[in-house]
Amino acid sequence: MHVVSRTAGREILFGDRDKEMFHQILFKQIKFSGLRVIAWCFMGNHFHLLLEVPDREQALAALSEDDILARLSVLSGEMSTKFLLDEIDTRRQLKDGEGLRQIAERVSERLFDLSMFMKELKQRMTLAFNYAHGRTGALWDGRFKSLLVQGGDAVRAVAAYIDLNPVRAGLVREPEAYRWCSYAAALGGIGGVHRGAELSFDVSSDLGAMSRHPVIVVSAGAKAFLDLPKTLEVLETLSVPVIGYQTSHFPAFWSRSSGLGLSHRVESAAEIAAIAKANSALGWLGGMLVANPIPAAAEIPAAHHPNCVFSWASSRGW
Repeated sequence: MHVVSRTAGREILFGDRDKEMFHQILFKQIKFSGLRVIAWCFMGNHFHLLLEVPDREQALAALSEDDILARLSVLSGEMSTKFLLDEIDTRRQLKDGEGLRQIAERVSERLFDLSMFMKELKQRMTLAFNYAHGRTGALWDGRFKSLLVQGGDAVRAVAAYIDLNPVRAGLVREPEAYRWCSYAAALGGIGGVHRGAELSFDVSSDLGAMSRHPVIVVSAGAKAFLDLPKTLEVLETLSVPVIGYQTSHFPAFWSRSSGLGLSHRVESAAEIAAIAKANSALGWLGGMLVANPIPAAAEIPAAHHPNCVFSWASSRGW
């Protein structure tokens, strides 16, 4: 199902922080609702989702009462859900089976249903956006528009259409450069030095953040469309150690190796912990990057990405 919803009056309201907030709300809602998101893109005044909606009757039949109630934990940060979880705990202590059954029935009405999913998603975004910006009132232009998409090439075509939104809008040249779409997420990994950075000075803030905070970042390398040699050079300049986990090469997210060697390698999580402990004892306030390659069975050869979807769509004039 291809779903689109726009802001009231199609006003451009969403900045980077709002899109990041929407991203977090969306995937919590996905996990709770039981729907599956295939492609997504958040723009300044609208969003696109390509969703797989399971057969509701079959999906609910596969869940026990405890399974249904357990889904509420995803939304436990919300006050209303906290109250409901407290009520569930009380009824369990009282061994009130009928009360628990009624709660589970109410929760089940919110699962595996597109309309309920969209209603809750848009309500949560409205509340979060209005609170963040000190505003009141409606955020969205009515309900949402949906189009049934049935398998094969149709799914690929709609997914490409969604991910190419920021390209058509002139925001980026390639979809992998737009952070708030599924294509960029699929080519994930840490940020780094962008190609042509000697002219644009486009260097992701990830690198500087790792040098300032005592974190251990575990990633399957950097985004494959970046300038990986320069990314490693900047990390070295910032004194951020890059350590290969059971590898001697820097991975390129979907590929196990970018062809760039690493000076440091460990074989266990215990070694990583020991290095972090030693850094702390020395007073080092920065972090380190642990490069953990994608499993061999899931690897996509470097020659086949990052532009596989973009090229496929471009060949069809999109």
